[in-house]
Amino acid sequence: MQGEKEKTSEVSRQIDIQLAYARRLESGVGAAAVDAWRMSVLTAPADRRLSLWRTRFGIESSLAFSEGDENLLDRQIQFAWTFNRAELARYAKSAGPEAVQTIRAALASQPEDVKSFEQATR
Repeated sequence: MQGEKEKTSEVSRQIDIQLAYARRLESGVGAAAVDAWRMSVLTAPADRRLSLWRTRFGIESSLAFSEGDENLLDRQIQFAWTFNRAELARYAKSAGPEAVQTIRAALASQPEDVKSFEQATR
């Protein structure tokens, strides 16, 4: 029974991700795409396999955020930094100063993480 429940949850997360991506492709960054992103985050907030994707999507979609979405993004950034440091640093460097600033702000409560992030993005 537990295995079936986990499979259903995984399928639900994958559907939310695909929906967010499809809505973003269809109509650009907007409320519908961010709603699907939010559902993906709320369904399994600490899923290490999705944290980097969710971080990228969230940063690139932040103009369409609703109240509370910044907090969800901050947590995803923290998870991405914990599980995918090198990939997150590469993304930040390629995405530009706004992404770097957003990630730095999300890591601000951990000065050592900020220092490591700044070194990784030089």
